[in-house]
Amino acid sequence: MFTSCPSPIATESSAEIACQLIREMPTAAVRRLGLGDRIAPPTQERTMTLVDSGALAVQLDRESGGSVVLEVLGRGMCVSSALEQPDFARESLSVMALVPSRIVQVSQEAVERRCLSDDRLAPSLLRVAARHKERERDHLVSLLDRNPLRRTAFAVWYLAAAFQDTCPVRTGARIPLSQDFVAATANLARQTANRALRV
Repeated sequence: MFTSCPSPIATESSAEIACQLIREMPTAAVRRLGLGDRIAPPTQERTMTLVDSGALAVQLDRESGGSVVLEVLGRGMCVSSALEQPDFARESLSVMALVPSRIVQVSQEAVERRCLSDDRLAPSLLRVAARHKERERDHLVSLLDRNPLRRTAFAVWYLAAAFQDTCPVRTGARIPLSQDFVAATANLARQTANRALRV
């Protein structure tokens, strides 16, 4: 199944500013990820991993098999904060690129110093963090809905929203979203999500 992307929202400029300022830092390490590539959770507590382009999914691998998508991170969002889940063991969490993506890794101390020297960075990071929390709140609320059709519809919108202005649809490509992945995002069985997608 494939979906299109919604229009970028006003806070996208904040993500652009934050990504540019952090990417330009001398100690920043830029890494490119291919579709389906995974990254390990940061080994150092004070390391910031920022999504510079593309979209990443944070997944919880179940002992019984399969996985649940905890959240999808778009441009400017911080992978490190997504992995600070006190209820889950780090070994059960994985981060996967949904499309070709780029991440920037830098120490939090360096970011804090840059915030003191450049008054654009802190407000931009705060605006992106606020958008991130709002999207995650909406995602959690959707999981409380007992109607599988509404949950599946929200999951498709939620996944598309993560791409923002880096959406590959703009270049004529399509975003590959499997029924399994949509079901994992909606926390539904694949067969249930399949029925909802056919409505």
